[in-house]
Amino acid sequence: MSARRKPRPGEILQAQIHPAPYLIQWERVLRWRERTQVSMQTGDEPFDFLAVLFASILQMRDWLIASRPDLRADIRGLFRDSANLGLARDVANGSKHMILTSWSAERAACIAREYAGAGRVHHVIPRAGGRNLDALPLADACLEEIGTFMASNALL
Repeated sequence: MSARRKPRPGEILQAQIHPAPYLIQWERVLRWRERTQVSMQTGDEPFDFLAVLFASILQMRDWLIASRPDLRADIRGLFRDSANLGLARDVANGSKHMILTSWSAERAACIAREYAGAGRVHHVIPRAGGRNLDALPLADACLEEIGTFMASNALL
């Protein structure tokens, strides 16, 4: 059996040596949230920014589980049982896979532009019966739920 060699610089990911790796993703999600808001105000490709924001929100599940496997069941429960995070998962998977075969909620897996009068638009998650949800407030609700979970588990 050979001795394990020390990795050379550039061979390991920063997350592998970070004391709380999930914070790398959390801070990234918060930066994407701010960029998304700016893109919605300027009209600079808000669909792209929203897709990345929802994908980053979904990736928090993986980062939390990889960082804190002792909380795996609780983390999975949070993302499984939350209606908001279920919609975020569908939107993220819809933008990643194009075609979904399973859904978390009412087959809502896209972001749409809805006319809001006077030349304004809202970016929404279409829902059954015309109950469209504004995309950015949905993302904010997801961030609130994840942040509350992290705070209640002393992760912030």
